[in-house]
Amino acid sequence: MNPKIPADYAEIGRWLRGFAASHGKREDPRVEVSVEMEGVYEGRAYGVRAFLGGAAAPPVTEPPLELGYREVAEGRTRFDWCEALAARLRASARRLREGLDGSLPPAGAMIREPSGHRPGAAS
Repeated sequence: MNPKIPADYAEIGRWLRGFAASHGKREDPRVEVSVEMEGVYEGRAYGVRAFLGGAAAPPVTEPPLELGYREVAEGRTRFDWCEALAARLRASARRLREGLDGSLPPAGAMIREPSGHRPGAAS
């Protein structure tokens, strides 16, 4: 990324969504991430939240992690800023994973097919 090439709000939002999702999934591949870009955030900031097994970080009763448009646009070109944001995102995902009560299968667990079903066989 060349910091001298301007990027609009939507483009920065797409970058942030990919960055946040990739770091969340490094802790657990089941982690999903949302980046809010509408309503109170539109054109000025982003609201970031991670989800796993019905839980959210930050919890839905609290505001999401808010990152300003300019902060992200400028920070994404600096390794130290990216490293710090990645650490925050991974810590959120880790808390979600550690907070699971065992109701979800462990990451990477195989999903069993119903009895008598063979993958690739015609139904």
